[in-house]
Amino acid sequence: MLLLPVVVTALFLSTHDSFEPSGPSALCRVVEATGVGEHHHARVAAILVSGREDTFLYDPECHGGRALTWVELKLRSNSNRKTLDRLLRRDGRVRVVLTGEVWGPQPPDPSLPEAFGHARGWGHLSGYQTRLVVALIESVEPVREGTPWFTRPVSDR
Repeated sequence: MLLLPVVVTALFLSTHDSFEPSGPSALCRVVEATGVGEHHHARVAAILVSGREDTFLYDPECHGGRALTWVELKLRSNSNRKTLDRLLRRDGRVRVVLTGEVWGPQPPDPSLPEAFGHARGWGHLSGYQTRLVVALIESVEPVREGTPWFTRPVSDR
């Protein structure tokens, strides 16, 4: 009788791939799991870049290092904020683990001409596939020397 809860728990864990208590999701996994018009809670590890017009996430091992996710800070806590600002002033980018709400591409706008009917992005010039509204900065560290910088997508228009 005492084994029943253990067996049920083991069966649950073996059939639920999304259960990851050990760590954050890679940026690629979060982006690929978020479709047009969707949003969900996420804990993500990536490199954050902040400049004059953009704040975004990328991962050199994901989609050729493209800048994929627009970032907005709506923090519930200022934990790690000073470290984030200090390290960004030094290099313009940091390795982070962030928690918040991720939003997929915006659905097509029916009021626009059909030529503009594709899903719309986020951020500066709608240049990002997803948006992350950050509630918590879990960790911040410098980017390792030699880590490639991001790339911009080539427009197909």
